[in-house]
Amino acid sequence: MDEEVVLDLNQIRAVRVLGRGAMASVFLVSAAPGSRLPTLFALKVFDKQSAAKPHALRRARWELSLLSRLSAAPGDHHHPFLPSLLGSVETPDLLAWAIPFCPGGDLHALRRSLSPSNEEAFSADAIRFYLSEIVTALAHLHSMRVAYRDLKPENVLLRSSGHIMLADFDLSRHLPARSTTHSSLPPPLPSDNHSHAPRRKLTRVFSFGAADDQIKKGRSARVSPASRRRTSSSSISKSREGSGGDDERSFSFVWTEEHSNAAANVPRLAAHRSH
Repeated sequence: MDEEVVLDLNQIRAVRVLGRGAMASVFLVSAAPGSRLPTLFALKVFDKQSAAKPHALRRARWELSLLSRLSAAPGDHHHPFLPSLLGSVETPDLLAWAIPFCPGGDLHALRRSLSPSNEEAFSADAIRFYLSEIVTALAHLHSMRVAYRDLKPENVLLRSSGHIMLADFDLSRHLPARSTTHSSLPPPLPSDNHSHAPRRKLTRVFSFGAADDQIKKGRSARVSPASRRRTSSSSISKSREGSGGDDERSFSFVWTEEHSNAAANVPRLAAHRSH
């Protein structure tokens, strides 16, 4: 985005509520004729007065700053599977920002509409297509040293073209330069009070196994703190070796060359996506 637009709340009109979360509400909004904004867009509104959590405003500002970074590419060269910042506004009562509207809804809603009885709704090719685009989006975030940390079908929106757009970045985190592996999981549990004791870093992995299962069958995987502490690259390798085949294998993995391979396969997989 070449120049960030300062939203004029008097020149936009809320059409309907798209969703409500713990931190903010999202509205479908229409812009006044002649505006630089699209005719319809999504407006995420953070109410400063009703924020229940102490760090909520800081997280909202972080999400806004990250969207601004994602939109910093000149012209229309922002990442196709990540949102662009269309504009923002802050008042004493609220902080709001505009992103593209995705008329296809989210992957969770799509799966439910195709299979209300929790049967598998997507073909293997469709699942590969969506997960490949997710991998591509996460790869770009990681190149910016950002861990997404909130991967679930509800946060995978669908544009009118059928391609994805990741949403909701308030739980994301900037990765320090010394980090060599990344995660969409919550951060490791803090160490004990011996501040000078050696600290062993937990291996950070992507939770694609959970996302894969949710997209296919709508099941939400539960990860206990004990399981999280046991997670390692070797256990991920074993889960691959013990899988029942390519269609059913876990998509949990440490960042490796597989990311590049999956990203390169997106155009080919798109041709096989189910309609």
